[in-house]
Amino acid sequence: MKMAIVVAFLSACLALPPASNAMTGNDLRKQSPSVRAFYVGAVVDTWITLRWLFHSIQDLKPSAADSALIDLAICANQRRMTYEQTAAVVDKYMADNPAEWGYEMPMIVWKAFQNVCGPK
Repeated sequence: MKMAIVVAFLSACLALPPASNAMTGNDLRKQSPSVRAFYVGAVVDTWITLRWLFHSIQDLKPSAADSALIDLAICANQRRMTYEQTAAVVDKYMADNPAEWGYEMPMIVWKAFQNVCGPK
């Protein structure tokens, strides 16, 4: 039953047209600190939701990319990062890498967290 609900939900999400293009670093820089914190925190929360999804559905196995995102979320979770802290990680990465501001934010967030939580 749980699997059918998840499949129905994901199918409905995929059937909907996207509301807009993904936000870029340039777009995020124009936002207030609270909006930036909420946006970045929501991206990390999505990674945590992936973890829950893979633990909830026995037959569903994460890809290598999914596992990498989940590992970054676990790192942020173990450090008990607030939304403000997750935004600070991204803000620092963006300050150090202005040439990447045109990239989409999910990629920037991933790269920022790779610097903090990725393999050394």
